[in-house]
Amino acid sequence: MSTSTINLIKTEEEVSLSVYPQNEYKPEYTSQCFGSQNEFGMFVISEGMGHLTQKFHVSPVNQNYIACPPTPTTPHTPYNENFFPEVFPTTPPADINMFNPATLLAFSQQAEHFYDQGHYFLHVANPRNAYLAFSYFAYAANLGSQRGKHQLAYCLQHGIGVVKDEKKAVKIYLEIASADPPNAATLCQLGICFQMGIGVEVDASRAVQCYERAVHMRHKDAMFNLAYCLRYGLGTPVNHKRAYELYYHLAELGDPQGMKLLGNCKMSGIGTEKDEIGALEWFRRSSESDIYWGGKMQYALHLLKGINTAPNHVEAFNLVNTVCENFPSCPGPNKLLLGRFYHSGTGCQVDLEKALYWYEKALRSYYMPSCYVQESEMLINDIRNRQIQNSMIFLKGVGNENGIIDEDIGHEDGNC
Repeated sequence: MSTSTINLIKTEEEVSLSVYPQNEYKPEYTSQCFGSQNEFGMFVISEGMGHLTQKFHVSPVNQNYIACPPTPTTPHTPYNENFFPEVFPTTPPADINMFNPATLLAFSQQAEHFYDQGHYFLHVANPRNAYLAFSYFAYAANLGSQRGKHQLAYCLQHGIGVVKDEKKAVKIYLEIASADPPNAATLCQLGICFQMGIGVEVDASRAVQCYERAVHMRHKDAMFNLAYCLRYGLGTPVNHKRAYELYYHLAELGDPQGMKLLGNCKMSGIGTEKDEIGALEWFRRSSESDIYWGGKMQYALHLLKGINTAPNHVEAFNLVNTVCENFPSCPGPNKLLLGRFYHSGTGCQVDLEKALYWYEKALRSYYMPSCYVQESEMLINDIRNRQIQNSMIFLKGVGNENGIIDEDIGHEDGNC
């Protein structure tokens, strides 16, 4: 196979499937490495050894539709950069008067202080300390902090700083969900547990109820997950129109994944009239985000194929390169596509070393269907064979200055 004829993409359908698994969930990663930090900065302690893995489930509505579980939700609160934690938490006094307003205020402030320390040791400290983070969240929870209870349950669910206990985590989530007012993040996480069967029997209808309550509190992750259930009839009748409305609301809130999914709906006419030009504009807007790669890949594919826009191979290459460089956990087919760019010199200079590098990275990444594994291996062998041929030709004194075989020159000179 000549480097000038590498087939980047064959069909639009293959384009979609070759870049990322079709799903509306942000992927949930779990590290099985004992006492290690995963690539998202989360210090994870769990039993066994292994590699970074991703859980998948198959939609009961569409057996060919592979979907990732929803994102674990956690309260997103501004962090005080001037906060300096205590080395160890202090024990709350045993003799307290809970009817004293001043005491209640003091305990509320102390609970928030402990929560901040747990946040620090889990997300900011270097090295992170999962055990101390869990301890501080436990103190905050015991002092009545809803956020502390949520994080305590989250640590139990994922085995962060404590032995994993999913059933106990769900019990705490249920307690928080019954509070007045409930915690929106907890409602969403509880919905995830019911949908995925985490610490409880699978109950899609109850999951939808949890998502609905969280959506009323404007929780964005719950909007994603409810829209998915509405699209595929999980625990609720199919309602494409409402799913589209949820994606539209997310996009209007500036969420890049919402923009990309809204573009998908417009491109396919799901819950709305088909509008390919409008879809392209949402893909473009999503591609401008630095925290989400899905829109970048979708927009890059349109630029590469010239779908509803003029082809722009350079910009397409730059987008795919940005995704692979800045999002190392992205699916393997993304990296395979970047390798094809370098292999064929589409939008960039031919660079077989970089092509080889990305093909090999693709093989070590998640979501690599067998057809893409075979293609990566074939392209790797192609490059290695050419490197061997180049070496042999150079030894004979025939080769160009870039070390890439020029088959036409070789044949013309009769030295191949």
